[in-house]
Parts: sequence; structure tokens; C-alpha cells
Amino acid sequence: MTRICVIGDSHVGAMARGWKKIAQSFPDTEIVFFAAGAATMAGLAVAGDALVAESEELRQALTRLGRPTRIGNDFHGFILCSMGFHSKSAIWLGTTHRGEDFAADARAPISNACFAAAIADAQKQTLLHATLLKVRRVSAAPLLIVATPFRSVNAEGIGGRGFDPPRDDRPLAALYRRACNSIARQFDAEFLPQPDETLGDNVMTTRCAFASEVGPRSNPDGPREDNVHMNAAYGAVVLEYALETLAADHPGMSCARRSSQDVAAAALAR
Repeated sequence: MTRICVIGDSHVGAMARGWKKIAQSFPDTEIVFFAAGAATMAGLAVAGDALVAESEELRQALTRLGRPTRIGNDFHGFILCSMGFHSKSAIWLGTTHRGEDFAADARAPISNACFAAAIADAQKQTLLHATLLKVRRVSAAPLLIVATPFRSVNAEGIGGRGFDPPRDDRPLAALYRRACNSIARQFDAEFLPQPDETLGDNVMTTRCAFASEVGPRSNPDGPREDNVHMNAAYGAVVLEYALETLAADHPGMSCARRSSQDVAAAALAR
């Protein structure tokens, strides 16, 4: 049995719900979700050869969610999700500066190397980066980085709260991925780009079909306002991609998808 630990913030919710949809196709894999609100996850600390919920706030949040409060070093792999590791810095930079492959306009031109380095510097300030440091103090197991999903867009192409999908989306996405890859390499980890099937026509956005169906808290049945959190279908796609990436890169890990026939045969054999 391959044991995988997913560490992250509220975005792990989509993955946890998605796992329920696909778990039967991965009978040799156990996933433990260790997640709470982003600010709360700062209470994670190193204690010997394990990570523990040091703050009372984090302990209470995990207990309330029915999740463990300690992460041992016996997992075969880790997936770190979101925790401020997102595309905002790339999008903001792209409004004032343009890389070498961007359309020529009034924005200040800078080299692709400089553009990617600026994004990487912003990612180093995130909670995910701080958590990477902690995980690597207790485990050298394979590790994947999953960023916050791109904003979803509605039929009019708007992602809420004044968000305007970026211009030069493909060269911008390439530099964003370059920056994220550079962070991952520093930790002997791998950055997992958002799966192609979830992307909108603008590749720095997410198809609205994958957006959370939840309306605002004040009116749960009202129009959807959350353009950042995604649904179980999105979580299933990302988790499947992550597990198959781990299986391909680390043949000794038994987390590859098995066909429904194989699953049924294994169930009958037990």
C-alpha cells in the first residue's frame, strides 16, 4: 500500500471530495489529507522526525475536520497544495511589464529570465514555500507541488471581483511554469502544472465547469461568487494526474490507476 500525504489549505477540499470519486480505481493507494485554512496552517511545526499541529488553532481545526494532527515521516510521497502558491504575481507583473515573447506595447520590456525570477521571488514568500522547508526537514520522499487553481471564468469571460484574464496568456503561462519549476528543483520536488483539460480558452484561467457550485455564505442558493475554489470534478482530475505522475516517476510506488476489471478481480481475490 502506497501512502500519500496531501498538505494544504481550503483548496484541498476539492481534492478530498474528488478522491471519493476515484479512490476505487487506486485500491493500492491511501491518501491522508492534512489541511485547514491558509492562515491556520502556519501553525504547522517540525517536532523531531514529524510535523505537528503546534498551535491550538490548527489542532482544533484539524480535529473538527476529522483529520490527523501529526504527520510522520513514513509516507511514500507528499503533495503540497496552494497555501498562497498562485499565479497572481505573474498576472500582476504582466500588467506592467512584458517578457520577450509578449505583444509589443507600452508595458516595460524585461527579459524572460528576469520575469521568471521575479515570479519565483514572490513564490518564496508563500506559506507553501515555508511548508516545503518543513517537510524536507523530516522526509526526502517524492514531493509534488500543486498551485492554487487559476480563476474560473463565466460565460462573459470575467472571473469575478474585477478580474480580467491576462493578455499574452501563453507566454505568461510558460514563464509562470518556469518560475514554479525553479522553486520545485530547489527541494528535489516536481511542480505539477494545472491539467490541460481544466483550462479555459485563456490558459491562465479555469473552465467554469470546474468551479465550486457554492454561492455566497449570506445566500448559499444565490449566484456563484467563488471563482477561486473548485469542485470535486477538478479535484479528481488533479489527484489522478498527481498519482499517475508519481507512479511514472517512481516505479516502486504502487499508486498507478488500475482498470475496473483489475479492481473487481482484486476484490474477488480478497
